[in-house]
Amino acid sequence: MLKPHVLLTVLALGALLHGQALQAGEPRTREELAAGFPGINEDDVHDSPVQGLYEITLGPQVAYVSKDGRYLIKGEVIDLEAGLNLTEARRVAARHRLLSTLDPADMIVFSPEDPAKRLFTVTVFTDIDCGYCRAFHRNIKRINDLGIEVRYLLFPRGGPGTDAWRKAADVWCAADRKAALTAAKSDLDFPLQACDASAVTAQFELGETLGLQGTPTILSERGDYLGGYLAPLDLAGELQKVASSEPGAQ
Repeated sequence: MLKPHVLLTVLALGALLHGQALQAGEPRTREELAAGFPGINEDDVHDSPVQGLYEITLGPQVAYVSKDGRYLIKGEVIDLEAGLNLTEARRVAARHRLLSTLDPADMIVFSPEDPAKRLFTVTVFTDIDCGYCRAFHRNIKRINDLGIEVRYLLFPRGGPGTDAWRKAADVWCAADRKAALTAAKSDLDFPLQACDASAVTAQFELGETLGLQGTPTILSERGDYLGGYLAPLDLAGELQKVASSEPGAQ
């Protein structure tokens, strides 16, 4: 999967490499257009809501190209009549597909004590040392009490080989990951043990695929981007808002 900033580079490079073939302005089929861009397959090319444009998607990454392949458009397509951001709606659906492949057993999950009181589920990409991640986790009981289950994925922002990565691996290898995560976010010791920590790599790569800009990143179960740090009541409010709206609603 290409990283978000790479998608536009690939499309722009493809347009330059195939510029001569695109000068005639004749519409291309999806297959022909895909052939002009390295790393793009026919299945990544769709008719867009706007006449004359193809939509190219790679996971939650979205760009638009004129049907002759000459013009690349970076931006949001908004249906003013319906009040919907159609680009964001596509991203929401793509995030949902990616999140739905995850097994909660491969995450660090904090749930309401009474499962019957669970109203919402969020996926949170977290870094051990980030200040807002720690502030969010200090409220974890309050969040759970509001009926919100938090499924953590580890995203050590510094990347492989850093101290943040080591801490994430230590938490993942702990016998009690929930207790270890809580301890690590307060700079407290917890029992260390060796294990296969490749899950940290998988979670980090998923975050990159989703185009994370920082931590924490909070996503609804549907795939809505809720933002970074949110206080418990604000988080509950955002979840209620997206639950009663269409994806991409303005």
